[in-house]
Amino acid sequence: RDSAPHVNPYTGRPYSTRYYDILEKRKGLPVWQAKGEFVRMINNHQTTILVGETGSGKTTQIAQFIAEAGYA
Repeated sequence: RDSAPHVNPYTGRPYSTRYYDILEKRKGLPVWQAKGEFVRMINNHQTTILVGETGSGKTTQIAQFIAEAGYA
């Protein structure tokens, strides 16, 4: 938990235990391993094409990565 911020930047309130439980599940998805690379790509390119297996987390995680990077 030390690597994650302790306060939600959208609400200014501390993250709940449920947040940390969900975060651990997110970290278990294959797409999480490529998070840094993906964010670098969207920062450096106008268009990024993402391909991944079913269940890798593309649909549920990429939008969150984009929001966390400040694009939403």
